[in-house]
Amino acid sequence: MRQKAKVNMEKTLSFTQSSFTYKDPYNPKGNILYKAKNKVQTFFSLRNMENEFIDFKTFHLDTQFREIYSDLYNSYRRGDKVILQRSLSESMFEYTKALLKEKRPNPFHKSIKSLHVVQGRNYAETDHLLPEEQWAQLTFKFYTIDQDDNKKVQYNVFERRLADKLSYFDWKLSYVMDEEDFQFIHDKGSSLKLNSNAKEAKQSAL
Repeated sequence: MRQKAKVNMEKTLSFTQSSFTYKDPYNPKGNILYKAKNKVQTFFSLRNMENEFIDFKTFHLDTQFREIYSDLYNSYRRGDKVILQRSLSESMFEYTKALLKEKRPNPFHKSIKSLHVVQGRNYAETDHLLPEEQWAQLTFKFYTIDQDDNKKVQYNVFERRLADKLSYFDWKLSYVMDEEDFQFIHDKGSSLKLNSNAKEAKQSAL
């Protein structure tokens, strides 16, 4: 069993990639029409993800993404870069390594009170529609408790290529932002090239 897990880890690290794009950023302050349209788009996106990934079921999302996020929190505490690389996009991984080097506070919160999907999207980077160039993207709203026992709200964006079908650990956290900062990503249009640092995203939007 351990050998299989090791092989799966090696495959995940070798073949998964990052998009560096947040497609159609979710707007928590959108009007009624926006929310209705987003709800429909998210519904069909989730159905498509269920068709693409054998491990993807909406009733498993809470358990699976709690596990991924909790692994990130514990891995940051231990300085375990293997797990961080497994479950972070390339830009987020580089940013997190910099935080570790500077001995900065853990960007992942210690416990999750609840989480739910606020947006789902599927998109292609080119017109060829190859699985390697198509992405599934989920935006979650997390209600968390941070290291100082404060109640927090985080928006977390996870992405996965349609070609990455090994397990649900192929989902990579590509964007983490506190609620008060999330509004700044809407000033750059329908697609945002990701900055791993929320402060950088805020500055670029001003």
